[in-house]
Amino acid sequence: MSELMVGLTLIEGAAAKGAVCLDGTLPGYHLHNGSGSGANSWVVHLEGGGWCNIVRNCVYRKTTRRGSSKFMDKEVAFTGILSNKAEENPDFFNWNRVRIRYCDGASFNGEKGDMY
Repeated sequence: MSELMVGLTLIEGAAAKGAVCLDGTLPGYHLHNGSGSGANSWVVHLEGGGWCNIVRNCVYRKTTRRGSSKFMDKEVAFTGILSNKAEENPDFFNWNRVRIRYCDGASFNGEKGDMY
């Protein structure tokens, strides 16, 4: 049986809110919708990447998938805990499974903005 390939979705409204990758491109995610008893449950995978803590590192990172959606894979294989195969992933195979791509250099911190 072949691996489940899931396409990249860019978040169209993100730029208007200042939520962009290091190079200004739109951030993205890969989502495979759940079904049956898992339709209302979620596995959320936050892709790691580490902070870019000096300007030189951040400038370099803008030319990689860790800083630009231009360089992200347009499809990724959902395996392991993201798999849709019950024999490989018995607990979560039919849940909604999403992989949030990392591209801002800030470890998903963001900033408080107008929320507080």
